[in-house]
Amino acid sequence: MVEGPADPDWLGRTVRVGGAVLRVEAACPHCVMISLPQQGLPADRGLLRTVHRDFGHAVGFYASVEQPGRVGCGDRVEPLAG
Repeated sequence: MVEGPADPDWLGRTVRVGGAVLRVEAACPHCVMISLPQQGLPADRGLLRTVHRDFGHAVGFYASVEQPGRVGCGDRVEPLAG
């Protein structure tokens, strides 16, 4: 679980999520799908504006697995030294 925006300084670093260790490779840009209507919810173009304003169009990161491990809902993301 990450509270607040992910830190852009994580690029190129490793993080622990649950029992897994990941290398943060690149920022993940938003997808237009977030503004389209979803089952039971209307379209919300304000979501794209919020992502752009608060996160610079990035909504997460692409990462590669350095050490496999179990990851569960609510697991914290912990940047590792190095």
